Amino acid sequence: MARILISESSTELGCKWRDALRRQGHDVVLAFDGHTAVSACKAGRFEVVITDMSLPDVNGILLSGQISTMLPDVQIIGVSSVLTQEMVDDELGGEVPYCSRFFSMPVSPKQLTSAVNELALA
Repeated sequence: MARILISESSTELGCKWRDALRRQGHDVVLAFDGHTAVSACKAGRFEVVITDMSLPDVNGILLSGQISTMLPDVQIIGVSSVLTQEMVDDELGGEVPYCSRFFSMPVSPKQLTSAVNELALA
């Protein structure tokens, strides 16, 4: 299966997603801030990155851009409790830069694993 990086500031949520993805057979690395996510990307390859768009130490769009520069073939899934799909449509033309998928919170582990499985095959 795929190698996945989750960059999520909520320990509870990150672990919940990690466990759901591991049950699907994915190799998952968890980072709780942008700095750790960048370090993980420098150290290894990932097929899919899931990132909180509102990390405490970095803007998620900037982080996604940095990761996509380091790993040009990576698929990025953005998640946000602040940014809604309506805001994405109105302010960003319907797409979050650098992201293959975007979810407004709450996002279920089932939604996330479905998106990861689809993108990992792309």
